[in-house]
Amino acid sequence: MDALLGAVLVLVAYLLGSVPFPYLAARLVSGRDIRKIGTGNVGALNVLQNAGVAAGVGVLLADVGKGALAVLIPVWAGAPDWVSYAGGGAAVAGHNWPVFLGFRGGKGAATILGVGLVLAPYLALLALVPILVAVATIRNIVVGVAVGFVLFNILTIATGEDWSLVGVCIALTMLVVGSYLAKTLGQMTRALRKRRWKNLVWPE
Repeated sequence: MDALLGAVLVLVAYLLGSVPFPYLAARLVSGRDIRKIGTGNVGALNVLQNAGVAAGVGVLLADVGKGALAVLIPVWAGAPDWVSYAGGGAAVAGHNWPVFLGFRGGKGAATILGVGLVLAPYLALLALVPILVAVATIRNIVVGVAVGFVLFNILTIATGEDWSLVGVCIALTMLVVGSYLAKTLGQMTRALRKRRWKNLVWPE
């Protein structure tokens, strides 16, 4: 029975993660397809840059919320811990590869933040510091997010969190950090080639 309940809850978490809030917000505010404007990424930052601050912040909160809910629903249902961990991963997978958008989604950073805020709230809040610093100084959210997730994983190990939680966090963030770093390097390379120096710290 636990296995059946777990499978159902993980599927629910995937479908919850698949809800494309960035796509819906961009359509509602501007009438445009977020996949065809800006960076083409189905995420809060692209919405903020192309549909306005209010829409971007709303999408950020919604994406964080669905990650948190994916972990909380199994807890409320009395499911084993592994279901919460799997649910968090399923929500991120749903955000990155949403069934409702032909499996083309975002990078999962906000959704992982929601998962982290439930599983290790104080550590997740500490990991937000690099993001805020990056925005305030070099104005590069991508770099801040990458550093923030690396810091979060280091903190889970250093504070003696359960190794199952550490493993889940590392597995989820490796994909996000890798994709963000690849994106940043690509943007910086293009900026150097075109001699657009400001884009080294503020990508297009």
